[in-house]
Amino acid sequence: MKMNCPHCGAVAHIRSSRTVSRMTRELYCQCTNLTCGHTFVGLVEVVRTLSPSSNPDPEIAKQLAARSGGAEATYLAAGQTAPNAPSTPHSATAWTA
Repeated sequence: MKMNCPHCGAVAHIRSSRTVSRMTRELYCQCTNLTCGHTFVGLVEVVRTLSPSSNPDPEIAKQLAARSGGAEATYLAAGQTAPNAPSTPHSATAWTA
């Protein structure tokens, strides 16, 4: 995962992170531009489902449904993909911070 410094635009390294919730992670970042030196905190958050899980957690499904106005739950219950999901598969990139 790549973060950029909001001040100078240089690449910022993710120095550490902490779990806020099962759907949110807080990232502690440091700009690589020595003349800038900005350190900052960013958030990574799960906001919607593109392809339903084959092993869904009911609590997470509820949270995602609430964020999307309930449409997620309707499609998940019917075993369909949400209409705003892309039709072409994207490669999944795993990351740990």
